[in-house]
Formats: sequence, C-alpha cells, structure tokens
Amino acid sequence: MNIGEEISDEGEVVSDISEIEEGEIIAGDQQNVMENEYNLEFVEVKSGRGRSLLSRLGFEHYFENESRTMEGVEYWRCVKRSNGYCTGRIHVLAEWRQLNEIRYKLGKIANAAHNHPADPEKQSIRDAIEKLKNLAGMENPLITREAVDQSRATINMAARANAPSTSAMSRTYQRWVGTARGVGNRKWLKSRNSEIGNQNFFRKSEIEGKNAGNRLIGIPTHLCNLSKSKKTYPRRIG
Repeated sequence: MNIGEEISDEGEVVSDISEIEEGEIIAGDQQNVMENEYNLEFVEVKSGRGRSLLSRLGFEHYFENESRTMEGVEYWRCVKRSNGYCTGRIHVLAEWRQLNEIRYKLGKIANAAHNHPADPEKQSIRDAIEKLKNLAGMENPLITREAVDQSRATINMAARANAPSTSAMSRTYQRWVGTARGVGNRKWLKSRNSEIGNQNFFRKSEIEGKNAGNRLIGIPTHLCNLSKSKKTYPRRIG
C-alpha cells in the first residue's frame, strides 16, 4: 500500500492523496485567498475611442500596459487628469469574467483617495454613445435623426446637461456609418436623409394646402377672385 492510501472495512483502497501534487494544493489555496481578497466587481465600459475601462461607483480606471501586471494581478489607474494625475488606483485579477453581455473583472481598491468627485452620470452618456455606434453598424442604418433620437432617449435627465449636442452626435453617427460601410454608404445615408427631409417638406406643404383650401370654403366667388393675380400686358406705344 502506498503512503496516503486509506483502506475501507472491506479492504479496498478508497483514496490516494499521495498522487496530488503539493503545488496543486498550494495553488488552489492561493486562488481561494485571492478571490476572497479581490471580491469587488469592476464593470467594463468603453471610452470614446473604444478603449476598455473599468468602472465602479462613478470612478473609471484604465490599464496602462502589460508591464503593470504581477502574478496575475493588473494595476489600473484613474482616468482623470484635469487637476494632474489622480491617485485613485485599483488592483484586479487579469481574467475577464462575463455575465450575460456584461464583462467585468474582480479586484480591490488599492487607493481610494481620488482628487475629484465621482461622476455616475458619465455611464449614462457612454451607454448612449455605445447605442449610437451599434445603430451605425446595422446592415441598413437608420436615418440620422432617428438614430440620434433613440440614443439620446437613453440618457437620464441628470446627465443631459453634460451630454454631447444633437448636432455633434449626428456628425459622429454619419462618420461611424461611413467607417462601417464605406464612403458609398455614407453618401447613401446623406441622400436618404435628404430624401426623408424632402418627403416631410412636401407632406407639410400638402397639408398646408388642404388647410388653406378648407379655409376658403363658404367665401363668395367674387371675393376669392380678388386673391388671383391679374394678367398684365405690355403697353402699346404709338
């Protein structure tokens, strides 16, 4: 019988712990310790340039480079630079986790001394921009006004004061459509926007014309004729 084997009452070998490497036990214990220590969820958000950021409680952090990794732990720093570099730091496990469509990493707050207040409304604006980008990538993109209206509808009231303007979002949407489908599709989008605008103009003119006709109902004929322009002829000389 090998060391570590246990014998049942029937004389059969039921386990052999000698086959388990000591390193495996240590690695397993270390993993449990790390998961207990790094137990906060930092959710992935995208910057305006598509860079992955980690967000929690209104603070966002970015990962500098691969050199800021040690033994499976990454060091991320706050994105704020308006008053110099913010000292806010987080340490996260390198592995990405996913729940439905949300990606996140487990970690801990290494330095909570931010030099600025939290900005929870920023996430609402980022969600709207992300929605606009997804709409631009559709096979048949919406016209600009519809896409911008749908995106802005997702911004909460508290964040709208700091949100990009409608015109800025429109230009961004058209640029993304051009990038996703090529310049030809961008021209198609502008043509479609113009076509929709013309349709709305003629529809409005038609409605106004009908309303004008309705206003003339009941007016005597001789009064209606006054509104018609009289024909003029060149004056005969001699």
